[in-house]
Amino acid sequence: MAVSAASFASYLDHCDVISSKRVCKSWYKTLRVHHGFTNLNFEGKTGVAKLIERFGKHPGSENTRHISLRFCAELENKDLELLAQFRNLKSVNLDYCQKVSDDGINTLLSNFKDLDHLSLFWMPWLTSKTTQYLQGLQSIKSLNLSGVMHLSDNDVADVVRKAGRELRSIDLSRVKAVNEKTLKAIGTTCTHLHTLRMYACEAFSAS
Repeated sequence: MAVSAASFASYLDHCDVISSKRVCKSWYKTLRVHHGFTNLNFEGKTGVAKLIERFGKHPGSENTRHISLRFCAELENKDLELLAQFRNLKSVNLDYCQKVSDDGINTLLSNFKDLDHLSLFWMPWLTSKTTQYLQGLQSIKSLNLSGVMHLSDNDVADVVRKAGRELRSIDLSRVKAVNEKTLKAIGTTCTHLHTLRMYACEAFSAS
């Protein structure tokens, strides 16, 4: 039971790990000495900068692979520098983080060029600068740009070409200008892609 509990915990966020301690005495004993959390879920939290800093100082921070900051209205560009404490981070969710701009994306990706997953859902204020920074990612497998609506067809095509064979999933819903250049880039370079979402792409729908 102790082994299965520890394995099970690796799939949960930190809130669920804490709740799982109440399942039984065996799980409590195993999870009590759980070294760090694989998944941190700060979705919609206030005081998120302090949370990041606190968990980042924990000796087990090197075991954290995913952090969700979606809908964190207080999260600012400078706060993303704190994520550097999580040295082995592979996945970040910044969905609708209203105070995070192109500069914040640059801060994040300067520290983590080997992210596997990045979600930027409904951040329409981001510009082509962000796509330039995205091209620095070396092994991105899942990218959500849904609602980053003002990117050009060239912007997205450049990101796709750079990601190439590593890319498995991309969401381009509501990116208005996505059209033939992006689709051609996907068809010629993303040979391992298995999920493509393109809901409400106006230029493509009209062509």
